[in-house]
Amino acid sequence: MAGLMCSQVALFTATFQFPAVMESEYLKKQVGDCLAKGLAEVVDRCPPDPIEYLALWMKQYHINITERSRRAMEKLEIEKQQVEAEKTLQIQEIQEEHEAEKEEQKAEKEEQEAEKEKEAEKEEKAAEKEEKAAEKEEKAEEKEEQKAEKEEQKAEKEEQEAEKEEHEAQKEEKEAQKEEKEAEKEKEAQKEEQEEKKEEQEAKKEEPELQTAVKETGETQGDV
Repeated sequence: MAGLMCSQVALFTATFQFPAVMESEYLKKQVGDCLAKGLAEVVDRCPPDPIEYLALWMKQYHINITERSRRAMEKLEIEKQQVEAEKTLQIQEIQEEHEAEKEEQKAEKEEQEAEKEKEAEKEEKAAEKEEKAAEKEEKAEEKEEQKAEKEEQKAEKEEQEAEKEEHEAQKEEKEAQKEEKEAEKEKEAQKEEQEEKKEEQEAKKEEPELQTAVKETGETQGDV
């Protein structure tokens, strides 16, 4: 069959004298394969009107080739669209993955910030608690100092009162001693006064006796 086709093409080429080599090459390239196949089909079928048969066959061949080309183009276009769709889907998936990673990173960052805020709040509360405890201790110390000062002042006051009482006691003791001395002096004075009175009384008692004695002495001297 292949040898027959080649001989038919050679016969067709030899029968027609082309004006130039370029045109011959053009016809071989554009219609050579179609014409060879058509002639082979004519030889194989042996139709009553080979020219009409060849023309119809070549027309159908052109339709088939065009349809095949269209289908091939459609297939290529579909494949291209599928590739583009797959590429777009892959890009979309990558973008979605990136977005998901970004969202996850954002969520992690927010969670870390929330944890930091919680830690900061916890530290702040602990600091406030420590500050309040320090203030409480300071107030307690101040209260103790005030209490100590009050006790010290009380002790000083008691000491001053004790000293005052001691001074009063000493003063009273001195006054008592003074009164005692005055009482002793008064007793001495009374004693002396009593003695003086006693002496006066004795002197008064002795005066009559003395007068009698003097009188007797005078009478005696008169007799002498």
